[in-house]
Amino acid sequence: MFPVLLPAASAPALVLAAFWGFSIWGEVPGVLSAVGIVLILGSGVLVGAREAWKRTRPDTPATGVWQ
Repeated sequence: MFPVLLPAASAPALVLAAFWGFSIWGEVPGVLSAVGIVLILGSGVLVGAREAWKRTRPDTPATGVWQ
């Protein structure tokens, strides 16, 4: 369960870092930063959704292989 909590905890940190960076220093994240943020948040959502889906299907093996 810990790997699911880690992306969930880092999501607010990314959003707050972008907010405070803009508010205090007027810094706007570049395209590569925005792509990185989307990848990190998206992977956290996908991992959480997959883990929730696996909990509803007890016959799914926990091997990390998509079926």
